[in-house]
Amino acid sequence: MIVTQATCWGSEIWTMIDVTKPAPYWGFLGTKASINNDDLLEDFTGFYESFLTANDWGDALQQIALNNNRSKYIYLHCKGIFEHCIEKDLKGTTVDKYAKFKQLAGQTKLHFPQLNRAERRKKLKQNIATLNRDQSLVNMKRIFLMY
Repeated sequence: MIVTQATCWGSEIWTMIDVTKPAPYWGFLGTKASINNDDLLEDFTGFYESFLTANDWGDALQQIALNNNRSKYIYLHCKGIFEHCIEKDLKGTTVDKYAKFKQLAGQTKLHFPQLNRAERRKKLKQNIATLNRDQSLVNMKRIFLMY
């Protein structure tokens, strides 16, 4: 599924994605800034006319990108979102183990209901101690992109 956002700042939809879950769509097309209704109507009419007559996604994207040289649109697929917005910020970084423990301590009961408090805290410390950020990113990406 590809989402088209014919709204001001529609490209900000990616900020609502939870990267720990499968991506809710394959990609999106939205505006990078404020835009008036007439421009939206004209631009998206050209986009859909191109897409529906030629049945070519690339041509349709080219049409909206070139329409009156407004350059107010962005197209991102979920792999690009993950790589550009998540992976580049986290790859090769280290984990502040104390801060991560404080962040996750309140969630352990949900994930380990069969353990008592001391056992849950011990399990969390073990998990944080063995955390491999790069491998975690690979696993997150696999889940997010469903492959």
